[in-house]
Amino acid sequence: MNRPYLNLGDSLLPNPQGFFVGTEVENSKFKGQKTLFVPIVLSLGQIDLIRSQADLNNCTHVYLGANKLDKAYDWALITCLLTSYNVTLDVTSNNKEVLSSVPWGGLCEKRFNLMLSVEVPNAVVGAISIKLDDIGFNATNPGVWVAQANELEFTSWDQYTKDKLL
Repeated sequence: MNRPYLNLGDSLLPNPQGFFVGTEVENSKFKGQKTLFVPIVLSLGQIDLIRSQADLNNCTHVYLGANKLDKAYDWALITCLLTSYNVTLDVTSNNKEVLSSVPWGGLCEKRFNLMLSVEVPNAVVGAISIKLDDIGFNATNPGVWVAQANELEFTSWDQYTKDKLL
């Protein structure tokens, strides 16, 4: 994803292979928190790198999968991060590998957020409903959840231009 960063002026970087910091602007339970965004795939062996960058930048929130680098993350890494930080994992809705592997019982629900990204080009918002479904009728969930897209909070692209590439 090409996007500008505060410390680079109008320059655009495609999928930067580094961390960046800013305030979470999307309407999640961690909106407004100082955030370390991690676009690269990391493993448990790199936990010290993430912690040092989060602490150095006074971040209370770590956002994994920033800039739509949609790869599987190490759940042990996420579990370790949850002891000190709030954690968001951004996953596209078609990534069944990640979605089916979320260890819900082992995650602290108050500190973890799964950001499910549904990519809809040229969206006509009034014509879209979003449904969180089960894998089959009454298979794993008590039912389904549905929201109208026009009831969701909108974040314009200009809100994403205040981050600083590290």
